[in-house]
Amino acid sequence: MPRIPKGPHLWLRAARYKDGKCTHQATWLIRDGQTKESTFCKKDEREAAEKKLAKYLAMKHAKRPLATGVEEEDVYIADVIRHYLTSRSEWLDSMKPFRRKSWLAVYQRLNNFWGKLTVAEINQENSKRYKKDRKDTTTRNELIALKAAVNFAAKANIVNLRRHHNYDIPKPSPPRIHFLTLEEAIKMYKVARRRRRDFRSGKRGNLCATQVARFLVVGLMTGTRADRINRASFEREPGRPWIDLQNGIYYRRGDADFVSG
Repeated sequence: MPRIPKGPHLWLRAARYKDGKCTHQATWLIRDGQTKESTFCKKDEREAAEKKLAKYLAMKHAKRPLATGVEEEDVYIADVIRHYLTSRSEWLDSMKPFRRKSWLAVYQRLNNFWGKLTVAEINQENSKRYKKDRKDTTTRNELIALKAAVNFAAKANIVNLRRHHNYDIPKPSPPRIHFLTLEEAIKMYKVARRRRRDFRSGKRGNLCATQVARFLVVGLMTGTRADRINRASFEREPGRPWIDLQNGIYYRRGDADFVSG
């Protein structure tokens, strides 16, 4: 009777000796059929080896093509997120590096909690667990991203949605009711302009926040968003806002760069 394959599992390779001396310590390997892959974990590092095995299983699963028309009880959210990011790779590649990093961090946090759950397990109870001890503004954006990924998978027939899912998305923050007055803006500028500190001793020292003062002036006088102030250049460069010092003009929009505000 043929042996039933065990699938990927840990296997401890015994220590090896030559001339009475240990040349190779006992090491945990991942055995997958005829394939053997070292975890580089010693005999007493079983826990670390199990983490390597879990990563190996996840990578192996990620390489499998997703089936279509699968019921939501059988579709893991990790696969939904993977499909969304793979299908929208051009959208991610078109982003600025810092924005791309921010979005990938959102999906990483979603995957850390939701990845092991199925689409059928999206409900109010799990959403509340996800939001616990976190800011509503942050979890609102993340749950909206999760909902978008699930709907995207449904439109691609990756998952067959048959029920209503309660994402328990927090309500949007109320509109801002307070704006800086001229006196408050001037006070902020003066504090930043005059602040002195020696970071080694913690005592009063050299001016340390003049760049913050300049940042405040540019933002308040031009109404430019923080991102565009940070990326502004003193020379004309593709895709970057720039400041023409010779003519005293601040071009908030770089070449071939769309600006909404």
